[in-house]
Amino acid sequence: MSTSLRSIKITDIRENPVALRAVDRESEAFVGLRDSIALVGIMNPINVRERTEVIEGQTITYYELCDGLHRYTAAVDVGITELNVQILTLDDADVLEAQVMANVHKIDTKPVQYTQQMNRIFAGNPAMTISDMAAKLAKSPSWVSQRLGLLKLEKGIAELVDDGKITISNAVVLAKLPHEEQVNFVTQLSLSARMNLPHKFKHVPRNYVTQHAKGVSPAKSLLSLLLDSKRWLF
Repeated sequence: MSTSLRSIKITDIRENPVALRAVDRESEAFVGLRDSIALVGIMNPINVRERTEVIEGQTITYYELCDGLHRYTAAVDVGITELNVQILTLDDADVLEAQVMANVHKIDTKPVQYTQQMNRIFAGNPAMTISDMAAKLAKSPSWVSQRLGLLKLEKGIAELVDDGKITISNAVVLAKLPHEEQVNFVTQLSLSARMNLPHKFKHVPRNYVTQHAKGVSPAKSLLSLLLDSKRWLF
């Protein structure tokens, strides 16, 4: 498979009639991608292949997407006129395989790793505010604040978050507790799951942190919180 890099007009690019997944313009993920591209453009080239068609006796050359439909769509939406592309030499069957291969072998960055990298950026630029960071990432200030809060997680809890065993929303709440209470809470909820109590460890009780702040012993209130479905944070 031969490749070449080039900058081409976005109007010369066409969508592939067989895409791996459709674009949901209303999804939070796509909106975030679009806002990011509006700010900094597309950092990684989109993969296309050269195609031709004959219209009224004239041969027209265009470029068909092989991979990068979401980035392409976002670029169109924000008015980008040229894109850096990688031109591949692929037949129809190769394109289908390339779409799968480009997506199935991705190594995802873990939540706490994002947080640690943001913290490094702040350390290198003391004048930067949370609002500045939010603008650069096309995220809300509250999103940045919550992610930075993950730095307060006990190491073992942070690993559970990165492993997908604790949701981000629960991790944000847990991060407000002292390390010892974080560990105690997760340990007891994990134990309750093994004992088949009515509610397994899926949501952190909404008032667990507030009770702790008021001096209410989490250990004494834990069982009632577990059994009270109205107090779960969905």
